[in-house]
Amino acid sequence: MPSYQLTISPDYVPDWGSNEALRELFQNGIDRENETDDSKFYVNYTVFDRRLILGNPNTYLHKSTLLLGKTTKDGKTTIGKYGEGYKLALLVLLRQGCRIRIENSNEVWIPRIVKSRTFGCDIIQIEVLKNKNDDGWLRYIIDGVTPEQYSDFQEKCLLFYPNTPSLKVNDEGTILLDPRFKSKIFCNGLYVCSYEGLEYGYSIPPDKIFLNRDRNKVDSFNLTWRTSIIWRFIDEVLSTHQKQEEYSKKIFDMLRKNVPDVQYYTDIYHYAKDSIYADVCEMEYKDFIKRHGVKAVVVKDEKERDFIRKKYGDLVPIVVPEREYILIGGSSSYKHFNISSYKEETPLTWVQEWLENNDVLPDKKALLLAEAEKWRYA
Repeated sequence: MPSYQLTISPDYVPDWGSNEALRELFQNGIDRENETDDSKFYVNYTVFDRRLILGNPNTYLHKSTLLLGKTTKDGKTTIGKYGEGYKLALLVLLRQGCRIRIENSNEVWIPRIVKSRTFGCDIIQIEVLKNKNDDGWLRYIIDGVTPEQYSDFQEKCLLFYPNTPSLKVNDEGTILLDPRFKSKIFCNGLYVCSYEGLEYGYSIPPDKIFLNRDRNKVDSFNLTWRTSIIWRFIDEVLSTHQKQEEYSKKIFDMLRKNVPDVQYYTDIYHYAKDSIYADVCEMEYKDFIKRHGVKAVVVKDEKERDFIRKKYGDLVPIVVPEREYILIGGSSSYKHFNISSYKEETPLTWVQEWLENNDVLPDKKALLLAEAEKWRYA
């Protein structure tokens, strides 16, 4: 009987449990379905015999994928890319006492933990049998998954919540509107982590988010930049004016609460439709004049405030945070008030106006503003 030996210690990834192992196998199935139209991911679990079957038709694992670090995925449209996932999943499930049979096209792979004569310790060995019922499927047949383990994993996979309220924003990501997913981050429907302070949950495509190797942490800037993009582009997928009003209010409320979901909302340049952005600007201005009166104008700093006070005594300059300054400046009502005619024009104000109408990353934006403060008229 031929076999393959994987030089991976069963003690590897000691902090992994059934959730991490099942995540890797589900990830492979979902990735495969996303890669080709004729490989729909199949899942079946029976409580009586504690058997979980996962599979894709028209799919085959080449023996080279048993090498640690070897993968056939591009890493752009797929969740996995490191070539470790399913090997580590097998290791963890075997460690937990599960029995595994992999029907791999014309072969059957039986992974076991065995004692290696070469290394004098336990390793993973794949015994290879002939598959007499080759139907072109790749199936993982796992015995020993408890109902509790399976139920716990289901909560971490959106595949089991097909009708959950959500809003997909083009290819940017999906907002999960169900309160049970608040603050939770998913990648292609698989749970990654919870991010404190988020008002909603999100499922983000793998090419739009940076994950760590274990896929249980996200880069915070990348995440909040991505959620801000999702909310900025949301008007493109709303079908009615009523929906637009509803989501304008949601965004305005989030900006008021300063939640991470919209941390960079005003830093992202978008011009295709922007009707919701215009509504949010109007809401911001109405709230501003409600608090400060119709003669109030926004200024960024004390220098600008003193200039307005000195030159235009009838106005009430109010120093506001940059985000509020940008939103109020984008209000058509505020523009109609023609406050620009009161402002002192400098190289800095020109750069500020240019930045308001162009998509520039925050670090580059700060650099440009710092340089512009030094510029003077020739």
